[in-house]
Amino acid sequence: MQGEIWVLALWLALHPLAGWLMRRARRSSGDYLVAGRTASPIMAATSLLATIFGASAVMGTAGLAYAHGWSALVWLASGAAALWILSFFVSRMPMDRAFSLPDLLGLQGGPYMRMAAAGVIVPAWVGIVAAQLAAVGKLAGAGHPVESAVLTLLAGVGVGGYVFWAGQRGVLRTDKWQFALFAGIVLLIAGSLWGSANVGRQVAVPVVSLPPLRMLEIALVVGFPFLIGPDIYSRLLTVNHPSGRVQALRLAALGVLILALCITFVGLTARVVLPGIDGENLWIALAEWQWGGWGRMVVVIGLSAAILSSADTCLLSAATIVSFDLMRRDQPRIVGLWAGFLALISIAIALWMGGIIPALLLSYTVYTSGLAVPAVAALLIRKPLPAITGVVTMMAGGTTGLILALSKTPFALGWALAGSTLIALVGTQLERRLRRSA
Repeated sequence: MQGEIWVLALWLALHPLAGWLMRRARRSSGDYLVAGRTASPIMAATSLLATIFGASAVMGTAGLAYAHGWSALVWLASGAAALWILSFFVSRMPMDRAFSLPDLLGLQGGPYMRMAAAGVIVPAWVGIVAAQLAAVGKLAGAGHPVESAVLTLLAGVGVGGYVFWAGQRGVLRTDKWQFALFAGIVLLIAGSLWGSANVGRQVAVPVVSLPPLRMLEIALVVGFPFLIGPDIYSRLLTVNHPSGRVQALRLAALGVLILALCITFVGLTARVVLPGIDGENLWIALAEWQWGGWGRMVVVIGLSAAILSSADTCLLSAATIVSFDLMRRDQPRIVGLWAGFLALISIAIALWMGGIIPALLLSYTVYTSGLAVPAVAALLIRKPLPAITGVVTMMAGGTTGLILALSKTPFALGWALAGSTLIALVGTQLERRLRRSA
């Protein structure tokens, strides 16, 4: 694996250099945060796909399919469904006046909702960036803790440097190439497995499917971030027309579904051809099994490109929210400095946390528990919660989700969402009565 480690290390070191070469794109805060709202629907859809197919979609979904067969399709299929649902609501949102998801929520529900949403999103998204960096470390350093740690560190520094220099416009430009490389590799591996002699036996291999309640929990945990995730909205905010945003969402939903079928198929067939391996490392093992060392190296670069494109967007979203929504500073240099600082925190988290899927599920659970009910009310139903109720719902929901997830309570998100909904309903009635009595 030494060759792959050196190639990947060089690739990661070149990442911030690409951002530095694009530094002229940082002409204004509008360029840096939303790329001047000049993205076409196809560019936005491609960037959405590049963002979506990070560690969870690539390594996590394949790992779930390796263990649980076609039931693992629920991970990405729920995301595709959420994007399609969102396409029916997005044209009514005042995106032309917003620069981030909390900013958009603030336009609908007031400044307190904006601040509370920012407070929920940032820690959850730092955890997601950490999971992406840990995934890069697993690519070529699997089984070698020192190599994995070095690669994780290089990935964090590379992503932080790239975001600092390039901003949103640079991320959009490189996303199309990173996604094309990744998608080509996925289709090539899936096609070669499909053409093998034992494909029927591979697809029919008996596995223990995910329990229905677990599938429902995954659908909620993963689906809501597609519906109300800051990265999804960061891409939609770069498009200048409502109809273009609808087109971008529907193109992205179709792309997610196609690649979801391919990735799930790869994970399931890998169970037969390479039994007994770590599911999160099956891409590298498959490439070596099919094409030897050169194929393994190509897959390492392709998967790292996909993960870095997702980490770039997550980090830029978190840094934008800290600077623009919490500190009320929209200067590109301030946002870039926050990106560097949050990258360092993400590196620290990545070096001590466990597997990729547990870390992502924890972050998604906390985020969804806190933001789902207020965001759906404000953006989709267009009946934002009263100020105090909205803030209390976010804080209580996020805290409850964190406690239940850490205590490994079954169906933690379901209980947290039920509690958030109850708080929202009771709080709304109380605030209305107080207003009438005043």
